[in-house]
Amino acid sequence: MRLRPYQHKPGPSLTRPSRATCASPIRADDSADTLIARYGPAAQRMTVPGAEGMETPGVVLWADDPARRLEVLFWDDALTRPAHIAVPAGSAWRVVGLAANAPLSAVTAANGRPFKLSGFGWDYGGMVTDLAGGALASAAAPCSVVLRFTVSADLPAGTMGDGVTLSSDDPRLAGKDVQLDGIGLGFPAPEGME
Repeated sequence: MRLRPYQHKPGPSLTRPSRATCASPIRADDSADTLIARYGPAAQRMTVPGAEGMETPGVVLWADDPARRLEVLFWDDALTRPAHIAVPAGSAWRVVGLAANAPLSAVTAANGRPFKLSGFGWDYGGMVTDLAGGALASAAAPCSVVLRFTVSADLPAGTMGDGVTLSSDDPRLAGKDVQLDGIGLGFPAPEGME
């Protein structure tokens, strides 16, 4: 019997970015502790950007590698169930085939129909509010796709601010370099954590 020398097989902490789904690299039953156990030093408890400029405790995977970075927010302060995976701009991860920095036209095409987003220029500006029953509405089930757009050009009146709802095919957005600033997955709330 001939023995072969041991060859290290890369574990999850060494994987390259690919598709983020409800099952990988974070699962609905994960906690901060299970992520740290599975990914080792690639998973760190850190504060991560939350709603309205707040920071919240979470877990960051590959914090020092912008191309692999993922931010995990949780439903509870004990960090026992993930609420959201954020794929920040610059990360190579894809969600339902989309990457951060994808243009508005590509996301509209992937959805198969126009969708609604909030007016730009405020805390929730550029957030997709309704996928209008398009392909992206159920593409990540049981999770939901979370999309936020940014724009680098000046926008005309009526496209900015709270209370403004735009359609992704609004002619006022054409040629304005509107692109995904962030993409993510929202996990369903566990019973009792709504």
